[in-house]
Amino acid sequence: MEPSLSFSRRATAARKTAQVCMGYAEQLVLAGAQTQVTSLWNVSDKATRSLMTDFYQRFLNGEKRLEALSHVQLTMLARPELSHP
Repeated sequence: MEPSLSFSRRATAARKTAQVCMGYAEQLVLAGAQTQVTSLWNVSDKATRSLMTDFYQRFLNGEKRLEALSHVQLTMLARPELSHP
């Protein structure tokens, strides 16, 4: 299993400047991250937990990363309480 890191509040704060945001992305790449999922909006802990849990369940069951993320996004859009950040 690939390690994951979720820091939605830090990522949101980082959008203030492109330089800081790129700094986070660069550090993740240097640390060996193959994939990054970020948001430009404030996202609730409930929505983040739901996305990450559902994503990893699908990923560990054999779906490719993009396919798993797409399925989770569509599922979240169908749930009114999670359809908007």
